[in-house]
Amino acid sequence: MQLRKMIYGRRSEKRFVTAAPADAENKNSVQGRLFDVAADHEGSVQLKDAKKIKGRMVVVAKNTDPLPHPGRHALPEHLMRCVIKVDQDVPAGAVKVGTERTERLAVQMMKLYVNVEERDIYIVKADERGKYKQLIAAPAAHPIPKCKADITLLVMLLIEKFIYHMPLYRIQQRFKQYSIDLKYNTLSNWINATIDVLRPLWDLLWEDLMKSRYIHMDETKFRVLDKTRAKGKGSHNGYLWVGGNPVLKIVCFTYKKGRGKGEIKDILSGFTGYLHTDAYSGYDEYGKQPGVTHLHCLDHSRRYFVESLNNDEQRSNYALDHFYAPLYQIERECKEQGLSYDEITEVRQQRAVPILNALREWITTEVNEVIEGTPIYTAMAYTLKRMKQLMEYCNDGMLSISNMFIEQSIRPTKIGLKNYLFAGSHEHGERAAIIYSLIQTCKLKGIDPDAYLHDVLLRINDHKQNKLWELLPQNWKPQPRNNQAKTQSA
Repeated sequence: MQLRKMIYGRRSEKRFVTAAPADAENKNSVQGRLFDVAADHEGSVQLKDAKKIKGRMVVVAKNTDPLPHPGRHALPEHLMRCVIKVDQDVPAGAVKVGTERTERLAVQMMKLYVNVEERDIYIVKADERGKYKQLIAAPAAHPIPKCKADITLLVMLLIEKFIYHMPLYRIQQRFKQYSIDLKYNTLSNWINATIDVLRPLWDLLWEDLMKSRYIHMDETKFRVLDKTRAKGKGSHNGYLWVGGNPVLKIVCFTYKKGRGKGEIKDILSGFTGYLHTDAYSGYDEYGKQPGVTHLHCLDHSRRYFVESLNNDEQRSNYALDHFYAPLYQIERECKEQGLSYDEITEVRQQRAVPILNALREWITTEVNEVIEGTPIYTAMAYTLKRMKQLMEYCNDGMLSISNMFIEQSIRPTKIGLKNYLFAGSHEHGERAAIIYSLIQTCKLKGIDPDAYLHDVLLRINDHKQNKLWELLPQNWKPQPRNNQAKTQSA
């Protein structure tokens, strides 16, 4: 049943409350119906201060009047227009009264060309002894010495692979379609060299995240090839660890070979502040460090009750409708009203804390009435064990109710792996972490990754090392195009 749901079922956990049937209270629980046996006392729900939930009535008004056709959407004005004049035979005496224009969106697939950089060479007299010296302008700025690929092409490779998830082999085939035979290793080396140029920015981004005192953390598998393994076992399940700050809107990935406490200690070394994670036990030890406040994700707790609906519908519905739904409604209202962090803290203390305390009391009473090992028992035990960490978000309006912020940043990496399957080595895993960090932070900041990467690659080699932080996505200010032209011609 779980497998069918994973393949065909809804992933959304949104709930729509409907009116319960009149005999709902007399209906046996799912626990009692598993073997067509009436539910005993353990199968019934003992609810304190139970309130009947009003059904939601949806009235759909049908308008019989035909809606006017909205017309065709105009094509964007900023696009270049190529006017094609259509000639026609016109009889003598015809008078032109107007012009009919028909616009169609057109495209030129991968318009490849070669930038030819010409630098004149001069000879001038150097001194009175008859010696001469040669004068030649410096080459245009380029991040990789002696590279035959222009910055525009390097950026295209990064965008195609890490945003649109194109395997390098497919990119190679597209070049062949245009009679350009670029070797696989050449493309791979260009990508690796470009990411290596960006590595100092990744270091600074990670430092900013560690200093922010509020981190969401999660990890995901990232398969890489490992030539040191035995024959026939050439791949290794590494992990991309990702941290992020939803207030600063930055995320940063790092690659590690394993998923143990040692990796967590190494990644978070020196961090103090709020640590928001799922319930993976590896985080618990670091969450007890002095100066660290550990939070857990309420979405994960709610998910266990959603998954237990087919096991104990009454208890699951009661928890979801009487506790979780009001908690998330409070968060929606705070967001819609645009409250400050202090105001959100006050609202949570007044409204959310009593609900969470009631949830703990209800679970404490009901957990003794359910069968150990069932999904509903798992949901209750999971939540009760982590109640302190689940309630921590109420103490500061800056904190999130869930860890979904960081899980959404992980999704592009999973789509990528479905396409290119693995990274070529552990070093390639580290490089993937670097470029995913910059691209995902650009997305959070509303920055076009294409424009950002092109500008940064053009400037990074000549930028002062002690001011590289200016090129981070959260601090980046694009250089005007005329200044870029001066830089190229300098």
